[in-house]
Amino acid sequence: MPRFLLFSLFFLPFSHGKQWKMMLIHGDVLGASEFSIEKMHRPMEECHALCYNTNECARLLQDDQCPDLSNTSYTSIDTWRGANNSAVMLNEISKSGIQWSITYNYLACGDRTQLFRRGNYWVCVGARAFLDGCGSYNKAENLCNGVGISLTGPYSNEEKQFLYDSRGSYPGYNTLLWVDGRNGVYKDPTVNNGEKYPMCGPRDRTLCHYIDTGNCVNTFDCLTSTNNNDCWHGAACLMKYLKIN
Repeated sequence: MPRFLLFSLFFLPFSHGKQWKMMLIHGDVLGASEFSIEKMHRPMEECHALCYNTNECARLLQDDQCPDLSNTSYTSIDTWRGANNSAVMLNEISKSGIQWSITYNYLACGDRTQLFRRGNYWVCVGARAFLDGCGSYNKAENLCNGVGISLTGPYSNEEKQFLYDSRGSYPGYNTLLWVDGRNGVYKDPTVNNGEKYPMCGPRDRTLCHYIDTGNCVNTFDCLTSTNNNDCWHGAACLMKYLKIN
């Protein structure tokens, strides 16, 4: 029989004045056979709403052993992923001495944007096109600064494929995307100075990065907007990010 250990999360609705609250209880589940336990594949918002409207509702986190709470400090992070890679919720439970704290963080991505994990960050990234055709690296920076936070780049092959597939088209040209990185300088704090970029060739720090037609990151002159049959049609943009402590 599975044992639900310390840091099982119970979301119990109770009335406090005119507001509904959720209470977090730590410990083992006793008499679990008296309650129905259901595996649900729902977005986190639906799960929370269901718990709010149920008299007795709990979310159980199963683990092999309880943490050693004799230590003066302890931190546990519970991660919930939303449907379609669109959102993430982090519940951080920490102990310092005899004081406990609970921190809640939520990141939801918008249309034509996808959620990815980058080391200590969760990010929302998306490809955005120029409205008037082709443009330089400066134009790409202005585009991303206007619709989001900054230019970004592919931290993994999965991100590279998503951005490549989202680059759009421009009649008569091969379409390319500018990505973060000019003269060895990176504006996006989550790309780790481009160290994870899947490069097509040597990393030239005197030029600007872009996603090539070969579905990899290459470099070219920053002032270029077209070259033969190639058109720099847009940019990879960092829309939002959440840092994990």
